[in-house]
Amino acid sequence: MEQTQERQPAERQPYDVIVIGAGAAGMMAAGTAAHGGKRVLLLEKMEKSGRKVRISGKGRCNLTNARPPEEFFEHLRANADFFTQAFAEFNNRATIRFF
Repeated sequence: MEQTQERQPAERQPYDVIVIGAGAAGMMAAGTAAHGGKRVLLLEKMEKSGRKVRISGKGRCNLTNARPPEEFFEHLRANADFFTQAFAEFNNRATIRFF
């Protein structure tokens, strides 16, 4: 009779954070957690992650506008108050530095 050896399951390394969805927000969450020293698992059901991010800016992944905020505000049709407040807290230059 042939003896079979029981296989010991590989030791599993637990994740601190599991992010479901590798869109812009999911990738940002996973990256931020990893940067903070967490073990991160990022899951995505689609073939490639960040599909919408890759197509923004006509394929150039245009993350922000480098022009002065006043020039940007001239082209807004709606929600100018929101953008004014948002830019006061975290303007386009800060966004460029961040990324």
